[in-house]
Amino acid sequence: MLTGMLEPTSGSATVAGYDLQRETIELKRHVGFVPESGAVFESLTGMEYLEMVAALYGIPEETARARIEQFTASSS
Repeated sequence: MLTGMLEPTSGSATVAGYDLQRETIELKRHVGFVPESGAVFESLTGMEYLEMVAALYGIPEETARARIEQFTASSS
Protein backbone atom coordinates (compact mmCIF):
# COMPACT_ATOMS: atom_id res chain seq x y z
CA MET A 1 0.00 0.00 0.00
CA LEU A 2 2.81 2.40 0.82
CA THR A 3 4.12 2.21 -2.74
CA GLY A 4 0.71 2.79 -4.31
CA MET A 5 0.51 -0.76 -5.67
CA LEU A 6 -2.53 -1.63 -3.54
CA GLU A 7 -5.45 0.60 -2.62
CA PRO A 8 -5.87 1.02 1.14
CA THR A 9 -9.14 -0.16 2.67
CA SER A 10 -9.10 2.29 5.59
CA GLY A 11 -6.94 4.78 7.43
CA SER A 12 -4.45 7.22 5.96
CA ALA A 13 -0.71 7.45 5.41
CA THR A 14 1.88 9.78 3.95
CA VAL A 15 5.13 8.75 2.30
CA ALA A 16 7.86 11.29 1.54
CA GLY A 17 5.28 13.97 2.39
CA TYR A 18 2.68 12.73 -0.12
CA ASP A 19 -0.79 11.61 0.90
CA LEU A 20 -1.15 7.99 -0.15
CA GLN A 21 -4.73 8.34 -1.41
CA ARG A 22 -4.76 11.89 -2.82
CA GLU A 23 -1.26 12.13 -4.34
CA THR A 24 -0.64 8.61 -5.63
CA ILE A 25 0.93 9.64 -8.95
CA GLU A 26 3.30 12.13 -7.31
CA LEU A 27 4.20 9.51 -4.70
CA LYS A 28 5.08 7.01 -7.45
CA ARG A 29 7.39 9.60 -9.03
CA HIS A 30 9.45 9.64 -5.84
CA VAL A 31 9.29 6.08 -4.55
CA GLY A 32 10.65 2.98 -6.30
CA PHE A 33 9.57 -0.59 -5.72
CA VAL A 34 11.44 -3.80 -6.55
CA PRO A 35 9.46 -6.96 -5.74
CA GLU A 36 11.24 -10.05 -4.42
CA SER A 37 9.59 -12.18 -7.07
CA GLY A 38 7.63 -11.62 -10.22
CA ALA A 39 4.94 -14.10 -9.20
CA VAL A 40 2.13 -11.59 -9.73
CA PHE A 41 3.41 -10.61 -13.14
CA GLU A 42 4.03 -14.20 -14.21
CA SER A 43 0.35 -15.03 -13.75
CA LEU A 44 -0.86 -12.20 -16.01
CA THR A 45 -1.27 -12.22 -19.76
CA GLY A 46 0.48 -9.44 -21.66
CA MET A 47 -2.80 -7.57 -22.01
CA GLU A 48 -3.60 -7.92 -18.29
CA TYR A 49 -0.14 -6.62 -17.41
CA LEU A 50 -0.56 -3.53 -19.59
CA GLU A 51 -4.03 -2.90 -18.12
CA MET A 52 -2.63 -3.23 -14.59
CA VAL A 53 0.18 -0.76 -15.23
CA ALA A 54 -2.27 1.71 -16.77
CA ALA A 55 -4.51 1.40 -13.70
CA LEU A 56 -1.55 1.94 -11.37
CA TYR A 57 -0.79 5.20 -13.15
CA GLY A 58 -4.42 6.31 -13.00
CA ILE A 59 -5.05 6.11 -16.73
CA PRO A 60 -8.80 5.76 -17.33
CA GLU A 61 -9.77 2.27 -18.48
CA GLU A 62 -11.19 3.47 -21.81
CA THR A 63 -8.05 5.52 -22.61
CA ALA A 64 -5.77 2.66 -21.60
CA ARG A 65 -7.65 0.16 -23.74
CA ALA A 66 -7.44 2.46 -26.78
CA ARG A 67 -3.70 3.00 -26.32
CA ILE A 68 -3.03 -0.70 -25.80
CA GLU A 69 -5.06 -1.63 -28.88
CA GLN A 70 -3.21 1.01 -30.93
CA PHE A 71 0.14 -0.63 -30.23
CA THR A 72 -0.93 -4.26 -30.21
CA ALA A 73 -2.77 -3.87 -33.53
CA SER A 74 0.36 -2.45 -35.20
CA SER A 75 2.48 -5.41 -34.10
CA SER A 76 0.18 -8.04 -35.64
